[in-house]
Amino acid sequence: MLYGKGNIEIVEQLALALKPVAGSYSFVIFTLGIIVSGFLAIPVLAGSTAYAVADTFGWREGMDNKVSNAKGFYFVFVGALIFGNIIDMIPEISVVDALYYSQIFDGFLIPVLIVITLLIANNREIMGDYTASKFTNISSLFTLIVTLFLAFYTIYSLLKDL
Repeated sequence: MLYGKGNIEIVEQLALALKPVAGSYSFVIFTLGIIVSGFLAIPVLAGSTAYAVADTFGWREGMDNKVSNAKGFYFVFVGALIFGNIIDMIPEISVVDALYYSQIFDGFLIPVLIVITLLIANNREIMGDYTASKFTNISSLFTLIVTLFLAFYTIYSLLKDL
C-alpha cells in the first residue's frame, strides 16, 4: 500500500518514518504512542459499542450494573473485545492497511453523521427551545459540503490508483 512518499507495509516502517523528527528515540515514542492509544481506544470502542447496542434494544446498560443484571450489555462488550482480537490475529490483514482503511471508512461516515446531527438539532420535538441556530446550521452545511467533497475525492483517488 502506498502512503505518501513510501511503501509502508509493517508497523516498524511507521516508526522509522518518525526518525527524522525524533531521532534514535523514534521507536520508543512510537511504541509508547501505540500502547497508550490502545489502552484508551480498546475499552472506549468496546464500551461505546455495548452502550449503543444496549440502548438500541432497550437493555439494561452500564458498568455500574452487575453482569447478572446487564447480560446483553456485557455480552456485547466482551464480544467486541474478542472480535477485535480475532481481527488482529488474522495474518492476512495488515495492521497498517486496517488502520488506513478504517480511517477512510470513518471519513465516509462523517457526512452521514453530520446530516443525522442536523436533523436532530433542528427538530423541535426533540430539542424543544434548543434547536440549532442559523450560524450552527450554516457552519454545519459548510462542513457537510467539505466532507462530501473529500469523500468523493478519496473515492476518485482510490479508483485512479487501480
